[in-house]
Order: sequence, then C-alpha cells, then structure tokens
Amino acid sequence: MNLKTQAMAKKLSGCIKNGTTKVLKYVSDECVDYPIGKDMTNVMMYITNVEPLVRCAFVDFDPKAIIYLWVMGSSGAILGALFATKFTDRKVVIIHKKKEGESAHCSNTLTTISLNDLAINIILDDFSCTGNTVNTIYNYMADNNKSVDITILDSFDADKLKFHSKFLITRNND
Repeated sequence: MNLKTQAMAKKLSGCIKNGTTKVLKYVSDECVDYPIGKDMTNVMMYITNVEPLVRCAFVDFDPKAIIYLWVMGSSGAILGALFATKFTDRKVVIIHKKKEGESAHCSNTLTTISLNDLAINIILDDFSCTGNTVNTIYNYMADNNKSVDITILDSFDADKLKFHSKFLITRNND
C-alpha cells in the first residue's frame, strides 16, 4: 500500500456503517454522466477516485484473491477496462453480463471462466436510478453462488438496491 493509500485508509478507518455494509465515500463535484463515452476525462477521474477506496477495502480480503469485476452493458465494459488498468498488481477478470436481447460470440461469459472461491467480487457501474442493472448483475452472481463483496456506484438510490455488499464505494453527494 503506497503512502497516499495508507493516508486514505487512516482517514476512512471510521467509515460509515450502514447495517452490514461499510460505506466509503470520495469527494467530487463532478458526477459520471451518460453516455459514458461523452466525457472520458470525467470517467477516468471516477475510476481514479475509487481506486484508493477499493485498495482500503482490500485489507479485509486475502492478498492472493483475484478480482472478479461484474459489469453490464457498454458502460460497464468501458468502466471495467479502465478499472483493470489501475489494478495491474492483481489478476482482474471482467465478467460482462449481457443485457436482455444482446448477444456476442460467447453469450455466457461464465462458460469460459472457472470461478475461483478465492476472489473479491465487485459490481461496478456508473450510477443507479432504477436499480435494474446492478440488481440484474446481483441476481446473475447469486445464480452462480457468488456474493457481492464491493459495490462501486457514483450515485444511486439506496431504496432500489435489493442486496447488500461488504463495502459500498460512492461519491459523497450529501
């Protein structure tokens, strides 16, 4: 852990607890906008802002654990790729859940991935208004006997999330 991350971890040692979820917030005046590709500088800043918080959360997990990054849609794929570039010190596997009606060369990502029990399962998305995307990802994970360790959302409506994770990383938009 570098000095910046250690300082952030020290700052967050009294993080907000919401039931069983630890909420880690970053400060930013900018929100992630849709479509994602409209402002890539802002999107890269989002990933840069969440990186130290994710590293702080990693303290609770086995250092040998690989990252399963669960995403959906083209926005999720873009975010996932940018996220993976920040974590070259760990193996990152992006699991892209197709939206209903989408298809590709391989319609079921999990047929080509052997899910390891020694993993950190992260849901990554830009924001959640209805909860449909992240709840669909969660259901997909649950169908594959996986629980959510970390959820990363720039903004969201807590009433729409139908699951809990060990950590929730979000923007401080109070």
